[in-house]
Amino acid sequence: MNKATSTVLLAAALGLFAGCGGKIDPPGELYKEPRLSLYLYAGEYGGFGGASWLGVTGGRLYVTFPDSGVVVAYNSLAEVTGDVHFTGSVRPYLIGVGTYEIAVADSVDTTLTVRSYGIGGGPPLRAVVDTDWVEIGGLAVGEDGTIYVSDAARNFIRAYDADGGLVFGEDLADSGFGLGHVLGPRGIFIEEDTLYIAEAHAEKAQVQRISVREVQAGVPFSATRPFLSTFIDTFGIEVPLIEPVAVCVNFAGQIFVLDAAWGLIIEFNRDGTTAAIVTAPTSGGPVPLTGARSMGPYSLRIYALEPGRGVVHRWDKGGGG
Repeated sequence: MNKATSTVLLAAALGLFAGCGGKIDPPGELYKEPRLSLYLYAGEYGGFGGASWLGVTGGRLYVTFPDSGVVVAYNSLAEVTGDVHFTGSVRPYLIGVGTYEIAVADSVDTTLTVRSYGIGGGPPLRAVVDTDWVEIGGLAVGEDGTIYVSDAARNFIRAYDADGGLVFGEDLADSGFGLGHVLGPRGIFIEEDTLYIAEAHAEKAQVQRISVREVQAGVPFSATRPFLSTFIDTFGIEVPLIEPVAVCVNFAGQIFVLDAAWGLIIEFNRDGTTAAIVTAPTSGGPVPLTGARSMGPYSLRIYALEPGRGVVHRWDKGGGG
């Protein structure tokens, strides 16, 4: 890292972590009333200790517990709903959510399997097994039941139809630097016909969008921002994303990116410009987040899992929703 880059990152760190608070902190605004952050614990499983992944859909939080071999569903206050215990996976690690289904990835030996379930639980609807996977980075489920998988090690995204077959007969996105190509793809999120991809590769730390109707077809955020690769801190300094590992979009179309290196959740406008820093010193939650890899939206709320602390955090934009 050169001296100029070090100076920018140091200034950015000061801007991000020194005395700026808020509900969701707009750039340049230092004083806002604190926003609500709930530290949610799941008593039946001794808190969220041992949890590995979080998904949110339909007002429910789905949390994977690999050692217990289950995926448990909670309401928005982290109370177990009592009717959704997924036991079809031997060691459920990573979860992807859709409107009507959730997908759960196993991690057993060298075989990776994704099983799809209805959001109400019950036996698996179908399973996808592909021995070409190396490291699943993210999962998503479309309204038509298509399962999307990103491989962070082999740099591809694949789409599987309801019968487990490869849509298009080839990768939806393959390795590379341009639009429609990926490096280190981690968290993914589907919104209608568009797939959002968090790329955590050191040479391509960014979020991009691709079409799920065409192979390797990028969807720019705007004419000047094909990717989300930088954001504006609370002192007005433009800094780079370093390790974006998760992305999601709420019902109002606001885009949220979780950067594991910064330990921050950043909100972006639809055109890719910075809207706010969600995780700020007076937001009621920890700054920075430590070890967080998954998050999800519900209404105007954002949830994030910190596996190391065994806690799910909730931030409410504008005092609720």
